[in-house]
Amino acid sequence: MNSSIKLIDFSRYDRYVRAQLSELQAWVLSDDDGRLIYATCAEENAQALICQASIQDCAGEIVISAPNNAFLGRLHYWLEHHSDVSRAVMQMVADCISKELALQCELDAMAGELTERYEELHLIYDTEDQSASYQECQQALDQLVGNCLGYLEVDRALLWLPAQKITVLHDKPDLPFEHSLSIEGTVKQAILRAVKRDEGAVVINQLAERSDLGLDERLPCKLLAVPVSGSNGACIGVLALLNGLVKRDFSNSDRSLIEAMARKVSKLVHGSYDELTGLLKRKGFEYYLRQAMGGTRYQGLSHSVLCINLDKFSVVNDTLGVEVGDQLLKAVTEVFQQEIRDSDTLSRLEGDSFGLLLTSCPLDHANTIAERILGAVRQLQVGQSDAALQVTARIGLGSLDADARGVEQLMSGLDVALKVAKEQGGDRVRRSGPGDLEMQNWAKAMRWVARIQGAVRDDRFELLLQPIVALHADLEGAAHGEFLLRYRGSDGALVSPQHFMPSAEYYHLMPSVDRWVVKRALAQIADFRMPGCWSINLSGQTLADEGFDKELIQMIRDSGVSPDRLCFEVTETSAIGNLLLAQKLIAKLRQMGCQFALDDFGTGLSSFTYLRELEVDFVKIDGSFVRHIAEDPVAFTIVKAIHDVAKRMGLKTIAECVENDSIRAGLCQIGVDYAQGYYFGRPESIGDRPS
Repeated sequence: MNSSIKLIDFSRYDRYVRAQLSELQAWVLSDDDGRLIYATCAEENAQALICQASIQDCAGEIVISAPNNAFLGRLHYWLEHHSDVSRAVMQMVADCISKELALQCELDAMAGELTERYEELHLIYDTEDQSASYQECQQALDQLVGNCLGYLEVDRALLWLPAQKITVLHDKPDLPFEHSLSIEGTVKQAILRAVKRDEGAVVINQLAERSDLGLDERLPCKLLAVPVSGSNGACIGVLALLNGLVKRDFSNSDRSLIEAMARKVSKLVHGSYDELTGLLKRKGFEYYLRQAMGGTRYQGLSHSVLCINLDKFSVVNDTLGVEVGDQLLKAVTEVFQQEIRDSDTLSRLEGDSFGLLLTSCPLDHANTIAERILGAVRQLQVGQSDAALQVTARIGLGSLDADARGVEQLMSGLDVALKVAKEQGGDRVRRSGPGDLEMQNWAKAMRWVARIQGAVRDDRFELLLQPIVALHADLEGAAHGEFLLRYRGSDGALVSPQHFMPSAEYYHLMPSVDRWVVKRALAQIADFRMPGCWSINLSGQTLADEGFDKELIQMIRDSGVSPDRLCFEVTETSAIGNLLLAQKLIAKLRQMGCQFALDDFGTGLSSFTYLRELEVDFVKIDGSFVRHIAEDPVAFTIVKAIHDVAKRMGLKTIAECVENDSIRAGLCQIGVDYAQGYYFGRPESIGDRPS
């Protein structure tokens, strides 16, 4: 009898029957084999009653059936005397037991189904949606396919994503030989075509249905296949279950489960593969590089690595739109894939930057492939034919061999190679090598980036002061000097700006550096109550930084320093390069009472032309002219000409790089107003200055 009958409380029925039938002696419930289920008397008496029920006049028996007439058990009863009423009461009890049992069976079925659904949910959510690394993603995909095989008890489970080069195949351990045929490319392609054609699941349980795939004898099994979708909803692969022809058919429940698993695959893939191109992201590429690096050390292999950037990709986005830029990225991805082997690894690192690992490929052959890629990219054009933009790229090329020190160093070297290639005009291959002096200089510049950022963050910069001295008695008075920036190294030594300023300018770090300088200089003027006028330098990048003028004005107001004690210096080239912004800033600060100096004057091509455009108070004559005036008549004439023009315009002149008394004497002869240089004093910290 169904085990559910044991869950019924028969004592309730006993109380009812005894209330209705005073003549009832006992009643017993048994299964078809005569085994006792419930009795209102001792077990030995109940067994006797069951045996005698059919021969005693005062005994009765009623068959209990399920709603579908399936046999469930027998109800035996013993009365002092038999009547139609007693028979009707016992029949009603039997019917009630039958209905309660049917309801209990239904509840059992529901509980079983809920348990099964819970196991399915556990199967689905047992794998994380996201993975911290590419390796964890691959492990999660492998676990997911293995779960499909084990839970659904099928012969084979396959995940195939061709663009991502992912193939995960799990076989049942005791898979029969006739079903262990390899799932070759044509079979996988046919399954993928089928799910793309049907835009959903493909279920094949009958032999006749296989011909629709065009496989016939190459697929001697039942099949359930569902598409795996990319972020845009397009099919990027297939998740399939295969079972022997004598095994059970695939059900709608199987289909629902495998579709949920395919959605799980999609989420995992999105974490490690680029949504636009379908290529590996950076973390996956670096994983393959580390794997390949292990091979170079233990197997003596040599590989080549390429980093590819599109030249002026921002122009495409800015002029033609982001959608055209995305189409271009897809197009170059196809170009790269056509030029490489299946064993190579292609990745979209970020933006318009791609990585390519050429396995077992010497550097010279990799250079040939790189040149071929550049040629193929040149064939691409974007935009309308009358205004089409030609596409070019630049490639950094490096070797991954036994001498390689690490993935980070390799990628850093390739980044430097790309920077050098960009400076050289792009559309070229640049090798990354330790003996390249230009590469070494770029690498040194890149190392300064982190130092500069750390110096701004942790106050590792230091300000020094160098005096600016009046050359004529009528100008003598309050002190005048310039704040000069230095970097404090880990060994405590001060580093000159010529070592780190080029990096700060190239990587656009000058606005943050200048903000640090202005804030610190204002604080020192206020803290040390320094009288006189003090010069603070501003770079061209800072002049072009939107909103800096308002920020600078607020810093001056917050410091409590009188604006007439401040002179801001901008170089001639930066002021000319940002003329409108420079004019705007100068006008606002002069209105507050600040002064301005035009630094390095004379180095520009049109110095005197732009001098009329800028309302400055001082002209600082570039040291390249000043330091030679004692022995070079041409230098003397140039300095005199600059001074004469400045005087005509009502401006004061300051000569830089005054290193000896002969230069000082020459400047006095010309009539230059102020001088600055080692002859008058070296830069020193404020704490070292005499009070």
